[in-house]
Amino acid sequence: GSCRKGCTYRVTISLTNVGHKIGRFQIRQPGGLSSSSLSASAPAPTLSSSASASSMNVCKVHYRPGWLAPGMSKKFEVELYCGSYGNYQDVIQIKTEAQVFDLPVFANVVTDQQYQQS
Repeated sequence: GSCRKGCTYRVTISLTNVGHKIGRFQIRQPGGLSSSSLSASAPAPTLSSSASASSMNVCKVHYRPGWLAPGMSKKFEVELYCGSYGNYQDVIQIKTEAQVFDLPVFANVVTDQQYQQS
């Protein structure tokens, strides 16, 4: 959807273990970042620490790695900072013991005026 430049957007996603065994999962961060570098247990990088970071679109996933019992769900948060105009597209990869899921992330970063008109 449409997003304003300079804003941060967050959405909560739920992962459910529908199997009969306890399972483990890993999340590959968008843009090739490792899953442990931005997990909730590690401090998140700040976008205001450099001038170049504020002109980039940055997507990251906040979650706590670990086990997931059968029938249980775990929530994680996807955060997108919109720092440059245009279309943004990336993939969050969720690896379980049985499958690999690709979760696409799309955004169209627009000006305030374009955002109000949409």
